[in-house]
Parts: sequence; structure tokens; C-alpha cells
Amino acid sequence: MPDDMPEALAQELQIGRERVASALDLLAAGLHPVFIAAYRRADTRGMDEDTLIRLRDAHARLTHREAVRQEARTLAEQQGALTDDLQQALQQAQDPEVIEDLVRPIRPKRRTAGQVAKERGLSLLAEYVRHGPPDGPDLLAKAAEFVDPAHEVHSAEEALAGAAHILAERVADAPAVRQAVREFVWKNGSLMSRPAGPQAKRNPEYRTYFDFTEALSRIPPHRVMAINRGQRSKILRVTVTVPFDQLVGHVLAMASGKTHRFADFLRRVVADALGRLILPAVDRQIRRRMTDEAERHAIDVFVANLRSLLMTRPMPNRRVLAIQPGYRTGCKVAVLDVGGALLADTILYPFQPQNKWDEARQAFDALLTEHGIETITIGNGTGCREVEAFVSETLDARDGGGVRYAVVSEAGAAAYADSPGAREEFGHIEPAIRAAVSIGRRLQDPLKELVKVDPRAIGVGLYQHDVDQGPLERALADTLASCVAAVGADVNTASPEMLRHVPGLGPEQVDALVAKRGQVPIATREELANLPTWDDTALLQAAGFLRVHGPNPLDATRIHPERYADAERLLAHLGHAVDHLALPDVAPAIREALTGLSLEPLARELDLPLPRLQHLVGALLSPGKDPRDDHHGPILRERMRTIDDLQPGQWVKGTVRNVVDFGAFVDIGVKEEGLIHISQFSRRYVRNPLRFLHVGDVVNARVVKVDTEKHRISLSLIREKPEKGRPQRRKPGETSDDKKPAEAKRGEADRGRREPGGQPERRGGERRAPSRGGGRGPGDRGRGAGRPGGGRGRGPRRDDRPRRTGPPRIVISESEGPVTERPPDASGRPKIRWAYYDSDSPQEHVGTEYRDEFDEVEEGTLDVQTPQEPPDAESAEAPATEPAEEAAPESAEKAAAEAEAPAQAPSETEQPAEEPPAEAEAPEETPPAEEPPAEAETPEETPPAKEPPAEAEAPEETPPAEEAPAEAESEPVTQAEGPKTAPPPDEADAPDEPPPSEETPAEETPPPDDTTEDEKPPEVL
Repeated sequence: MPDDMPEALAQELQIGRERVASALDLLAAGLHPVFIAAYRRADTRGMDEDTLIRLRDAHARLTHREAVRQEARTLAEQQGALTDDLQQALQQAQDPEVIEDLVRPIRPKRRTAGQVAKERGLSLLAEYVRHGPPDGPDLLAKAAEFVDPAHEVHSAEEALAGAAHILAERVADAPAVRQAVREFVWKNGSLMSRPAGPQAKRNPEYRTYFDFTEALSRIPPHRVMAINRGQRSKILRVTVTVPFDQLVGHVLAMASGKTHRFADFLRRVVADALGRLILPAVDRQIRRRMTDEAERHAIDVFVANLRSLLMTRPMPNRRVLAIQPGYRTGCKVAVLDVGGALLADTILYPFQPQNKWDEARQAFDALLTEHGIETITIGNGTGCREVEAFVSETLDARDGGGVRYAVVSEAGAAAYADSPGAREEFGHIEPAIRAAVSIGRRLQDPLKELVKVDPRAIGVGLYQHDVDQGPLERALADTLASCVAAVGADVNTASPEMLRHVPGLGPEQVDALVAKRGQVPIATREELANLPTWDDTALLQAAGFLRVHGPNPLDATRIHPERYADAERLLAHLGHAVDHLALPDVAPAIREALTGLSLEPLARELDLPLPRLQHLVGALLSPGKDPRDDHHGPILRERMRTIDDLQPGQWVKGTVRNVVDFGAFVDIGVKEEGLIHISQFSRRYVRNPLRFLHVGDVVNARVVKVDTEKHRISLSLIREKPEKGRPQRRKPGETSDDKKPAEAKRGEADRGRREPGGQPERRGGERRAPSRGGGRGPGDRGRGAGRPGGGRGRGPRRDDRPRRTGPPRIVISESEGPVTERPPDASGRPKIRWAYYDSDSPQEHVGTEYRDEFDEVEEGTLDVQTPQEPPDAESAEAPATEPAEEAAPESAEKAAAEAEAPAQAPSETEQPAEEPPAEAEAPEETPPAEEPPAEAETPEETPPAKEPPAEAEAPEETPPAEEAPAEAESEPVTQAEGPKTAPPPDEADAPDEPPPSEETPAEETPPPDDTTEDEKPPEVL
């Protein structure tokens, strides 16, 4: 363990040491991060769940590193090699790979060629070669002195070969060399994949990677996962390539300097050490590092999508008819009451081979009438769109009657139908009907139903079955616990599966609770203390997240029992008692009194920490608050549409079904899900799509292209801009002034006049992209000058505000009290003050305005529907009224159109809706500061670096090109030129991931050789 673990974690996470120490003590006591974030905020000074989970994971990572360090130290002591220098090097090493390199020379090995050469007495020859004395004999003459048939050295060549093995192993064991090789390979190496054999051609979904090369430092996580899957399936042969000659020269300079008497011999030694001893291990380490980062990214994507799905707004108090589509086996139908209980079930056969359409319609209509159905739920599996057409036709025939339908995901429904919980609840019905019940309940309460399913079966992740299942299970468990705790679980009605995700509860505690409520309902939280197997820790953590509707109104709130006394004091200060919360005529008066309180003076008067008082006031103001009410719900429709109903420029409403690295798939009510490519999110560069959309979001999207033959739909969140007039090409010899009209010439000075502190005005309000080089004067601040956060020239100039220096954000008010929002200004934009605390004293920053990318939300970029009552299905079919933009490069649309979408079922139609509101301008994503200026992405729309394929399709917008990968000057061992990033043009069948971006590699200067002739080479030989 580090001498000061809290200090080490504080430096790594950029959090105050005292906060880290308090949080570590709470975690060491067995408390869940969700509980600490909810009820111990004062102890951690406001740490949220994500910060606590990052702290917990970082603590585990540092603990593992210290275990590796201690094991290396013990090995060195056993070998008698623990010198002061090695002890210091081990203490300073921060990477387990570096620690392993330090003890590699003393770690016991199997018998090697170098050890055999030492046994034959060739160590002195190796030392002679290493030092290369200028006045000694040449190599062959010196090697002849070591010829000894008794030691199996029969010639000078054999002696030199043995000495080479000794020196090669010495080079390979040098920690400095191994670290330098790792850095060189990561900076200059490329990942190359080829077909593993003739049989690989039978797997066209991997044809993108049959001739694929990309720089190691540039390959995105989803592409790493796809290549790994192809290699595991023995379809791809994957290698890491490097400019070998350049690497040999780099290591040779470290080993012997530029001048050595036997430089040619040492070059062969270094080449042998690299190719035989170093590179294979380094390749494995780098591939493992890339895979670890890709898996962490895949887990993050899965967790974000799962959270959005679990927090979908429920639609309670509705009688639901649920349908699981099917052809040969029929459509399974289940009728549920407002509480989710099964009222009736049947199987309809409207399709082939039975084709009982009329009979199925009559039975379906009878169920709607008999049970007073309000909403129909259709699973999105095979046959979904045929069932939707069947439902739409039936509703049209009966004039709707107020009945609407929604399409929901049925992923995992079959797994739930075969689970022990489903068999216990519905043991008398077949599994297919159980799946239909699950589909219907997902509309009524998604969280309550989806917690019964293994999250990996829900299908909202990215290669979730390929990642390390241990970290994935921990991340999913944390997400489920967070969602259940945020909503709360009713003690008497929650399912056992939901109770198992309440922080602090395990299977034994849940079984005891279910057995107790089966005998008599639980009336108060105090009764939980008497349950068997419930210890103090379980009761402490779970009590605040369990809701009990009984005589004590506080038991139904998120106020923890240990804070009941504080709540009573607060109510007494207002002249009320706890019992008054249950009185319908008094409760509104209490909430009105709480609304007008000034919390800071009241906290001092009641001797309560301000965060605790804020929690109490919030819980009493909205005792039944469900956080899911702020999220989107399913789209309800009355009729379906087909792909033929879509036209470019039309606006449609849809639900986001999945978000991946290259965009988002949206259900717009037809058979095929539309793809919003990441280039169509915003006119600005977008790095992470999860910053814009999440699973379950309802969006208004513009149809960009409809390919009826390939059944592909391209969507965009960007409004069309009026077409800009293109300047006419000048004739030879003609000047720019010759083509200008007189009015333009007269007004030229006015148009170019610079505003104070800003840029010159230009036509249409356009601004040129900032130059990559110099040429900018003190007054020309470039793009975004005079605008907070790089906006588009709206609002006052407030560039004197300090810029936020890190990712943590805390919203503060002028009264020093944390708030969640501030009223909008006169133009309707939110006014928020962001602060980043470099210290633990928020008071130092009170009243300071900080510039931030979210300081203003601009118009014209992103259009996400505001959560409201269940929306009608009606999509906005407003025709495009604006001229199309100039044709942009075709590679981005090719990526959007050719990316593989999840398999869906046949089509539907909606009523047109109103024109969608103007989209809010998305925040600009700025490339990391450490990237060199020559390669940094700019937010301007730039042409592609090279010609796209002829068959590609042009998108509306193209994002700025990412920084080009470094181009090595020489290729791997077998090639003369370094590898270049040149992905193939067609990725139509790539497995769940987008095609590589077409980028032009930037030339990279080889690492400088700083060794001079007078310098003494490091001890690597």
C-alpha cells in the first residue's frame, strides 16, 4: 500500500485529500456508494455516485499495483538483488509493466541460449564486444581465442553467435529498452488485419477488415472490439507492424551511441533482441492495453444506454393488451389490468401459414371491447410491422375509440419467460404468454419489469458479450442499484428481483422480507429491524430506499429514519407535526411554507448542515416524486407508415433504440430503424454521441435519404441551411475588383471594418475558420471572440470571465447555496453559473461566473423532445421549405448508410405532426489540449483529405476531419514504407460498428536521436 493512500488517490482523481479519506472510511465500512451519495453527502462534501465509484475502482487499482510492487520486492530480496537503486526504482514505478521490467533480469527463467553461451565461457567475449576497445583485435581474431571443442565451441563463428545471444538477452532485459520500445511501437506502430485463410471469405460481415491497417494510437474502441472478435473466430489474422529499421536504430543509439567499433555486429544483436525477445511481448502488452480501454468504453456505453432504458417514464393506471408477434406459432396476446395482473390470454393466427386474418380481427376487437383496453403494446421482434399493420387496420375499422399502440423492445422477454421467477408467478401458462405479459408490463413500469431480466440480454450495449464479464457485472450492478434507489421500492409490492438491487440487501434479507410480507403486510419501517438476517448495516443502507405506506407519512418518503427527528424539528418550526403531512387540506400549506424558506439562516437556527436541510426540504416538498417523470416515454400511435411514405426533407418523430460510437438508431415507425450518423448530430464536431442522445429519447429528425432497395433510412438532427451562393470563377487576367458591382466596391470598406475587439463583418454573418499558423494580431481573437463559450455572436461580450479548468462542475447561486437551475433570461436561455473548485472551500468562488461550453444553448443544432404527456404518434411530415445545402463529401453518409443496423421487422405509418421547433445548438467539442495544433480537429466543416469512393452517398453535413494518424516513414520489417491508414471504402456488413474514417495520415518526424558522439551510452548491454 502507498504510504499515504488518500493522498495518492486525491492526486490521481484531483479531489481534496480530506474528502477522499472520509469516503474511503465509509467504503471500508461496507457502505454502498449509492447510499453514501444519498445520505452521507455532508461527510464526503457532496461526492456523487459516479465520483464514489471512480474512487472505489481507483482504490482497487492502486491496491493491485502495490501488490505487484510488493511481490517484486520480495523476489529481489530472495535473489539477494535488492540494491538501493532497485529499491528506489521499484518505489517510483507507477505502472505494473514497469515494475515487472525492473525484476525481469533476476526472475528465474528456463534455460536460454544466452545461459548456454555463458556456460561455454563466452561471457568475456561478450564483454569485449560490448566495450569495443579501439586497440584490440578484430572480432574474428578475438573469437578464435574462445574456440574450445571441449566446451562445444568449434569455430570463431560459433563463439560470436554465443556472444550475440548473451548481448541480445542483456538488451532484452534492460528496463529502459523495453519501455522505449513500448513507447515507440505505440507512437509509430499500426494494427493490420488480413483474412486468416480462404474460408474467411465466407464471412462477408468482416470484409472491411480483410485489408485493414490503422495507426495504433488512432484506432477507436469499437473497431478494436470488432477486430478482436474476428480474430477469436479465426476469420482474421491480426498483427502489429512497426518501422523496424527505424526502431533498431533507436535502440542501437541507446545501447552503444552513434560510434562503436563493432556497430554492425551490435545492430544485428539489437535486431535479434527486438524480433525474438522484445517485440512479441510488447505486442501482447499493447494489444492487451487497447483491449482493456476498448472494453471499458464498451461497458460505459452499455451502462449509459441501460440507465436511459431503465429510467424510461412509466405509463401506470392503464389497461394494456400486449402482443408478442409471431408467424407460424401465432401472435401471443395477454390482457393486463392497471396493476399488471393477467386478465386474459389467447393466440391469434392472422398470418401464414394459417392466414386466419378475419377471425383474428374479430377476436382482437372483442378483447378490446370486453376489457376496455386503453393502450396496445407490440413487441419489436420478428413480425412486428405485420402485427402493427393488423392493429392499425383494426383500429381504423372501429374508428380508434381512443385506443393507441406503442412498439416496445422485447429483448430479454424470452429469457424472463424461462426464469424461475416467471415460472413461480405464471406456472400455469406457457412461456410465450409469459413473454407477452413482460412486454405489456414494460409499458406500465419499465424499471420494475426490466430488473427481472439479465441486462446483457436487453441488447443496448456494444459488444457486451465480448468484454470481461467481471467488470461488466459490477458496472451493471451499480447501475441497477442506482436506478432502483432513485425510484424507491415499495416494501409490500416490489418484486424480489427489484428488492435484490436495493443497496445493502442480499438474497437472504430479501427472502426474509418476502416471507414476512406474505404473512402480514409491513406497516412501518421500524418492523424491518425485527426481520431475521437483517443486521444493522443492511437496515441502515436499505431503509431509506424502501417505501412503506402506513401510519407514518415519513415512511413513504426518501427521508432516512435516522433523520426523522430532524424532519420533526423542521415541521415544528413551521408549526406543524408529522401527522399533518397525511391531511389533504394541510399538506399543501406545509409545502407552500417550505417553498418560501431561506435555508442558510434556518440551517444555523436548527443547527443542521445545509446539505441535510436541503435534502429534508426537497423530500417534504415532493414526497411522491418519481425521477422518471422527467424522462421520455414510448411514442403512442394510431396508424402505421411504410418506408414509401418517407421523403427527403420530411421531419419525423422517433424513439432512440440504441446509441453507439458512430451514431444512433431511431425507431420512426417503419420496418427499418433510421440511422442518425454522428456527423448528422450537429454542425459542430461531435466526439461522443452519448453527450447528445440516450436510449429512450424522443427526437424530431429530418429524413436525409431513403434507399428503398437496401431498406436504409438516413436521418439528421440538423436543419437545412439556405444554399450559399457560389462565387463565379474569374476569367484569366480578370481581377476580383472587375467582377464586383459598384455598390459592392463602395461598401467594401464598411463590410471589412472590424468591430471593437471582434472580427470583421462578413456576408451572411459567416466567419472564416481560424488559421492553423500565425498571422493573428492581438485584437483578432479568432473564432468565438467576444462570445461566451465560443457561441455565434449573441449576447454580451464576457471574455473576462475565467475559464473552467477541469471536468467537475458545481452549480452555485449568489447566496452560496447549491441550486439545480436558475430562471432563464429575457431571451429564454438558461442562466447558470458553473464553478470548478480547485480547493475544498467553495466560498472562495462564490459569485464568480465561469465560461463553459454549456453557458449558452444556441439554436439550430439539436432537437430533442421535451418530456411531456405520452406523445401522439403523429410525426411531423412538413415538407422541406429550405433549399438543400451544397453537396458535402460522401464518406460520412456512406458510414451512416452502410453501418449495420439491428435486425427489425416490417413497417408502419403515422399521422403528420407540426413542424418541429428549432433545434438547440449543440455545445462545441474541443479537441484535447495536448494534441498538436497541426492535427487538432476544428469545428468548421472542412473537405475530406482524399477522394471518397465513387459509389458512396453524399450526406447533408460532414464533421470536421479528426486529426490524421501519424504516418511512419518506414514500414515493418518486410516493407519499405511505413503503414498508412487506408481503410477500405465499403463497410456495409461490418459487425455492429462504423467504417473507419477516411483520413490522410500526417507525416511524422522520426524520434530524434539525441545521442552525441561524446555521450556515454546508458547501461543497456
